[in-house]
Amino acid sequence: MIPPASGFALDRAWTADVRALLFDFDGPVCRLFEGHDTGRMADDLREILRGHDADLTGLEQERNAHTILRRMRGVASAALAEAEKWLTERECEAVSTAQLTPGVRDLIEGLSIPLAVASNNAWDAIDGCLRREGLLERFTGGIHGRDPREPWRMKPHSDCIERALRGLGVVDRAGVALIGDSEADAEAAREAGIAFIGFVPEGRTNAARLTELGARAVVAEMEVLTRAFVPR
Repeated sequence: MIPPASGFALDRAWTADVRALLFDFDGPVCRLFEGHDTGRMADDLREILRGHDADLTGLEQERNAHTILRRMRGVASAALAEAEKWLTERECEAVSTAQLTPGVRDLIEGLSIPLAVASNNAWDAIDGCLRREGLLERFTGGIHGRDPREPWRMKPHSDCIERALRGLGVVDRAGVALIGDSEADAEAAREAGIAFIGFVPEGRTNAARLTELGARAVVAEMEVLTRAFVPR
């Protein structure tokens, strides 16, 4: 566990006051695209958008399909619909074989506070995974994926977090935290006024950046969160 610059730690004194948890999906809950060529996905999405004469200025070398889609504000509705449908299908294909993140089942099943998902992924993919794994009922605050009509509101925009907070009926945001693995997650949590816990498994190198963005703590293993949040 890497404490943030503020010096706060992920200890029971703080976690006991957390009244609801939000989970990002790809990373914290499952390894959605592990083993997939995400760079090829970005290339294929660009080809779809080029077929609609979409402006891809500045995105010629982008290797993340979600970033490309998020930048398509103002594109023709037909282009947006085809791109969104294509990416959702790729996510649903990937989720059919995706494995849960090690340790996350114990965390989710052990928590007694309300949970919700706030993600840039499609609702269908998230629902499919949680339903298959028998975890869907644990997320009483609902699944809040990207808005297919307005994908530019993906994180770092706080839209999906705001929808999750409404789904949970949250009044006091001081008692809510998001578990995420990216800078976009950290920025969205900050915009929404909730705490952020960074998840950076071994091999990732963004722990320091998440700390700079205000993470309450950064952990490499879900077991750390289980020890902190689940009473023994």
